[in-house]
Amino acid sequence: MTRPVDRCPLPFLRSPAAPAPLALVLALAMTAALAACDSATGAGPADVLGGDVPEDAPPAEEIRGGGGTFPESATESQILALEQLNRIRVASGLAPVNQVASLNQCSQAHAEFIVSNCSNYGTAGLSPHNEDASWPGFTGVQFWDRMEAAGYTVSSASEVIAFMNKPTQAVDGWIRTLYHRLPLLDPRTKEIGYGGATIPSDAPYCQYRQFWNADVIDIGMDSTADDVVVLYPPDGSKYIPTSFDGMESPMPTPPPAGWPSGTIITVQFGKDLPFTVTGHQLLEFGQTALPHLIVASKADETAYVGADPHLNDNRVLSLYALSRLKAGTDYTVIVDMVRNGGPLHLEWTFKTDYVQD
Repeated sequence: MTRPVDRCPLPFLRSPAAPAPLALVLALAMTAALAACDSATGAGPADVLGGDVPEDAPPAEEIRGGGGTFPESATESQILALEQLNRIRVASGLAPVNQVASLNQCSQAHAEFIVSNCSNYGTAGLSPHNEDASWPGFTGVQFWDRMEAAGYTVSSASEVIAFMNKPTQAVDGWIRTLYHRLPLLDPRTKEIGYGGATIPSDAPYCQYRQFWNADVIDIGMDSTADDVVVLYPPDGSKYIPTSFDGMESPMPTPPPAGWPSGTIITVQFGKDLPFTVTGHQLLEFGQTALPHLIVASKADETAYVGADPHLNDNRVLSLYALSRLKAGTDYTVIVDMVRNGGPLHLEWTFKTDYVQD
């Protein structure tokens, strides 16, 4: 069953003295009941970490599969979330992110706040990204307030929320979407925290099952990044889902015949440099061209690129087949563009899962 879950303010980019900007809101509805935010820019220059590197940064030797360091206090669930995200980031050509105790504390407190206020969220209609100061367990209205209360100082940040209390599955669910994938695979993302919670068995009955479980990842981001290219699905990847059901709100541009589409394909750049798409193909077994949509923050009718008003990031474009892909099949993506005055040819392949979803 799918159902709308929340409205979430986008993360922010601001100088320490500047107020958080007014932000576009997102809502998400999908089988995994996910919610997340993308990015927004506020006034003033920002030195994201600068001299504010957290004192609780973990030692480099505390590393397991997937890369990235974690604090000694990290729980098994927190480590699993870090590992799963870093496996995907490394496969996509990105450096692993680190996990810090202050963001774990912030994320865990908010996950517990959500489930302990299950009935309050269900009746009040408040976004799960926000907290009400009159409810028990309050630590901050917005996620950046909660980060600062936990001792984490940063100028650019994000938050994603799911409702499963399953760290690995939550990460996989976020990655499967369009808008909610972007902050996790953003080259600027540097540090995260994870929290998971389930409503206590002795708690008063709550009819809003959606809030019985919660997963929260709070994200610390740099203001700039190297000019890398992030492709998803990654080049040479396997077992990629064959489809996307469109259950994300605001909903991505639907195919003419409606959902499902093929799996969401994204290109993210590290730097905001002007680009113009000159050609694009999605090929089955490297030969058969498939009809598809391609969208960016700005339209280009000459290249059949549509404008997606919710891709408010000039570093991103996305394409997806008009119908679900075939199981166990090789696909090639080709995108040609002129970027920052020079030609850029992107070509990569992936293989779908052997079970069609």
